[in-house]
Amino acid sequence: AQKTWSPREDQGALAYVSDYFFLRSALHKHGLDFHLDNVRAASLCHSLFFHRPVDLGEWTLFVADAPLASGGRALV
Repeated sequence: AQKTWSPREDQGALAYVSDYFFLRSALHKHGLDFHLDNVRAASLCHSLFFHRPVDLGEWTLFVADAPLASGGRALV
């Protein structure tokens, strides 16, 4: 099948989906999960840097880690 979307749309899709993985990584550091009833999560500052074109028709490695988490906040 031939790809019908642009590289910009690939970047937009990756940016949209990445928010889920940022929040998941942060919640994991706090021992929490999205599936708990009392969990409310939002990303306040979300920046991505694309150093080369993204092609989501190919394998893409995306790594999200939360090295710091305390007081209900996390750096991912």
